[in-house]
Amino acid sequence: MLIKDLFDGDSWTKQTARNALPILVECAKHGKPLTYSQLDKFIVELGLGHHVIEFMYGYPLGVIGNAIIELSKIMGEPIPPINALVINAKTEIPGHGFDFYLEWYSEPEKETSEMTLDEKKAIIGEIHEDIFSYDNWEKVLEECGLQRLQKKINFTKLIKQSINT
Repeated sequence: MLIKDLFDGDSWTKQTARNALPILVECAKHGKPLTYSQLDKFIVELGLGHHVIEFMYGYPLGVIGNAIIELSKIMGEPIPPINALVINAKTEIPGHGFDFYLEWYSEPEKETSEMTLDEKKAIIGEIHEDIFSYDNWEKVLEECGLQRLQKKINFTKLIKQSINT
């Protein structure tokens, strides 16, 4: 199976996964996580889709996470789960759907269901650092059949939104 096949299709989930991954790569390159609401705003502002309820983003982020797992096997190197960059504004960690990817990548000593919020935050912080320092995001986009985001993300605006949310 080709990795880009995971992104093929006309469903909202597949289209949004194709649109979200380049946004996440830009966030990774700038060392910035974003909230589900911010991801929604960027997708709408960039003309890449329409507004949806934030929890719906778990589906395309799952597509991205699954692609990262498969691509890690193909490339023979651990690729940090970039879907960890999308966090809940209140808890500052990804939603429960990310638990699978956290356990896959970090192999913690205990299951995520047994972790405190602080324990999860610590592991997510380490994953974010791995994402920010990973050098091969262009190759990941290429393997997924995607291109770098053509429009620039206003990270100053993103930071202000983070402070205000």
